[in-house]
Amino acid sequence: MRNTAIFALAVVLPFVFGHGDEGNVAAEGLAASSVSVQDFGTAFTAGGIVPDVLAAFNPTVAFYASYNTGDGQGAALIAPGTELSTAEAVAPQEFSVEGIANATNVTDSTRFIIVMVGPDAPSRANPTNRSIRHYLAGNFTVGTNVSSVLSTASTLVNSSAPFTSYGPPAPPAGTGVHRYIYLLYVQPEALNGAGFDSVGLVADDRQKFDVGVLFAASRHAP
Repeated sequence: MRNTAIFALAVVLPFVFGHGDEGNVAAEGLAASSVSVQDFGTAFTAGGIVPDVLAAFNPTVAFYASYNTGDGQGAALIAPGTELSTAEAVAPQEFSVEGIANATNVTDSTRFIIVMVGPDAPSRANPTNRSIRHYLAGNFTVGTNVSSVLSTASTLVNSSAPFTSYGPPAPPAGTGVHRYIYLLYVQPEALNGAGFDSVGLVADDRQKFDVGVLFAASRHAP
């Protein structure tokens, strides 16, 4: 399964960014605590990520992103469903993973893909451009450092440039709260020596991105 199933380790962090409409809540004073894989799954179903983005979701480890928050206290772990302002969502500060020992198909040399998508484009009610690809990068590995925001998690690191550089969320005013989803996948070996353009992706063509393209890449792995 290691060579063919990109979804053997599929771990996702769902969270939402506010856009300045009334009712937006900034992520201030968030306490860093673990989120169980069961709670990740529940959040995905409750948030409609399944089936809007994924047909099914069965996470095996917890994947986290941290962002600087509006209280000026530095980076904070973003739990599923957290609302951020667009100012807070300018750039992620850290990626980390917890419970990696639970993934039987992972070794010290395993590489990972991180992708961030926004399915509610231009709005959740009218998602004609679903999904916007806000970030796509490969060749991540589990680092030796402990996360700066969660002592039980390890940082994810890479030394290569992203295929699609981080594009901050910019939801149109009046379209409600938008969902933005991070996904972490085991990188298929077919992509270890080839770029994402080998599966038909164009770096700056962000609209109408189908996560299934990455699954298709796994089926072509040796």
